[in-house]
This record gives sequence, C-alpha cells and structure tokens, in this order.
Amino acid sequence: MGPYIADFYCHKARLVIEVDEKYHQTEVQQHFDQSRDRLMSEMGISVLRFSDIEIFEQMTRVIETIVNHLKRTSAVL
Repeated sequence: MGPYIADFYCHKARLVIEVDEKYHQTEVQQHFDQSRDRLMSEMGISVLRFSDIEIFEQMTRVIETIVNHLKRTSAVL
C-alpha cells in the first residue's frame, strides 16, 4: 500500500485491517499511524485498527465491527 505493508488487505472491500501491538501506543508511533491512515484514505481505502489484546480476547466483537463496517460501506457480503 504505497510505501507501507498492511497486516491484512481486502481489495474488493478496499479495507485494511491493522493489528496494533503495545508500541502503537507511543506518541511517535501514533503520529506515524495517523499519517499512514491518511494516505490510505486518500487512496480510497478504509483502515480498521484493533489492538492485539482485542484480537485475542474479544474476537467476536472484532468480527462484528468488521462486518458492520462492510455493511455500512456496502462493500462485500
């Protein structure tokens, strides 16, 4: 994705899903992530970010969030 590598990308839905570890909580990394998300948005790509803890402990909610996003954007389903 431009100069970046996405964790997960669905071309049909134009959706990037990022799994953020603890270091994404630092101010420097948050600034970097915001710049990256802006570039993706300019490319017409949505970005959903989840913490690694959410992935491990709240997978049902993560899936619901993704499905709801896809429904809102009429992407795929």
